[in-house]
Amino acid sequence: PEDVYKLKEPDLNADEWFQAHLKRTKRIQEMLPSTYYVGLYDVQSPLDVGVLIWHYEDFLKAMYTNPEEVHIFLKMVTDTIIESIKLNLEVLDKPIPFGPDDVDLPMGLGIHMSDDMMAILSPKLYEEFGTPYLTKISKEFGGISLHSCGRFAHNIKNLAKIPNFRGIDYGQFVNINTEALIGFFRRSIVLHTVPGEKANELYGSTLNYFKHINALRKRGKFVLTAPIFPDGVNPKDLCDAIIKELYSNSP
Repeated sequence: PEDVYKLKEPDLNADEWFQAHLKRTKRIQEMLPSTYYVGLYDVQSPLDVGVLIWHYEDFLKAMYTNPEEVHIFLKMVTDTIIESIKLNLEVLDKPIPFGPDDVDLPMGLGIHMSDDMMAILSPKLYEEFGTPYLTKISKEFGGISLHSCGRFAHNIKNLAKIPNFRGIDYGQFVNINTEALIGFFRRSIVLHTVPGEKANELYGSTLNYFKHINALRKRGKFVLTAPIFPDGVNPKDLCDAIIKELYSNSP
């Protein structure tokens, strides 16, 4: 943990790897037709980045034994993430801050990133080492939406403390109880989930799953889902049926 005091925030304008990333981004943009655009890299949360730098188990242990050093470290990581996002947005032809989870946020209304560590940390630890740094990022970009692959229901209350929390992409819907999620967030947020085979198993079909999700919606709530296409199902027919369901039964 004491090695934290030897660390310095990287100069991304001089960092060979990051500059190579920006050059690749520009080159890809030049090769793509004008109707396509390149988005941000797969932005990870300070905690997700932290465990890639600081050995996983040692990092978690240090939260108990050396919290001051962990905070110093996470501040550097957070500041670097913020700078990297800003530099990346500068080279994009259409600077829309979305990630690979298909969550689009207009400029000034937030940033989208992944935080799988929220599924690992207890509410107490996440409140101390997760929420403050996500709050800093949210304030910097006007909001934040998050993705998590794990089961993070125990940290819902911590997410609600983040100012301008825009939404949550919870991957496979089995990761969290959708009814509980909608019930907890009284204010308007976007929920993004992928039905998966389990949804078809429980609800009989992808369309039935969408009907269930749509019935949960309340005014001011929006549930965004991404369908899968089982064998023998025409994707266009399924999408048409889903759209019809959403429009005919909107709150």
